[in-house]
Amino acid sequence: MPITCITERVTSNLPIVSFNTENLSIPSDICLANPDFNKSRPVDLLLGAEVFWDLLCDDRRRLSNPSLFLTKTLLGWVVGGASYNLESSGRSGNRVANLAIKDESDELQRVMEKFWIQEEIPESKKKWFKEEIECEEQFRNTYMRDPSEGRFVVKLPFKKGNVELRDSSGVALRRFLSLERRFKRDRKLKDLYAMQELIQSNIVERAPEGEVAHNTTYYLPHSGIVKEARQKVKIRIVYDGWAKSTNRLSLNDNLMTGPNLQTELFSLLIRFKMHQIAFSFDLEKMFLQAKINPEDTNYQRFFW
Repeated sequence: MPITCITERVTSNLPIVSFNTENLSIPSDICLANPDFNKSRPVDLLLGAEVFWDLLCDDRRRLSNPSLFLTKTLLGWVVGGASYNLESSGRSGNRVANLAIKDESDELQRVMEKFWIQEEIPESKKKWFKEEIECEEQFRNTYMRDPSEGRFVVKLPFKKGNVELRDSSGVALRRFLSLERRFKRDRKLKDLYAMQELIQSNIVERAPEGEVAHNTTYYLPHSGIVKEARQKVKIRIVYDGWAKSTNRLSLNDNLMTGPNLQTELFSLLIRFKMHQIAFSFDLEKMFLQAKINPEDTNYQRFFW
């Protein structure tokens, strides 16, 4: 059986809580593939679909609990079914179903990372990976504050070594021309695409005309996501840092992934019940309030 990858952790312990097997009445002649299936513990092995179906045999038996059954495999018998009504050691667990949305440009590794992050119950003190630590150290050593505007100025967290980028203007221009054709069909979308407002707010600036693209220049394709809420239509401009340059590498391929410093959704949901009244608010253009260091602005060009 081929090993595709090795990872320190797949998800949180399974099952979520341990439970008693005395009432299951498992026959004594049954040899279980995992005799400790009822104990909450880390996942040892993740089988792909092409392996899983080859391991299954035809024999299946119902247990005394109508929601559980025994299935024979080449590795031994396994217990399957719904475990939510099993008696546990006085503990209960919340079960959350998550949906990972895959974009056509996503690579398998990023899709799997997104799935693991969604499924994982957050730890009280999360350990940072080496790259996350390096990214944090680089930020602390290079960030500054613009005294004229009060905004923070940050550098892009490039990985150590030379930046491996080539020409990305071709794909960015094609997608911009496609966006312009969309504007002709949808005048309302064009009016909502408030790029001029960003220019007037000094969030973006015009690039020198006629300047030739080179290896220290990257053009970001962009598009608009329309959201309708409370009889108002809003648009969010999204920039694609995963668009490949001519050497098949993108801007994001050259950047370190920093630690997730946002409050975990799990903690927010738990704290939401602590008080009688809860407040929610939105910081307008929050991610645009940080300026990019002038040394790195050429890596965030776009067509308009």
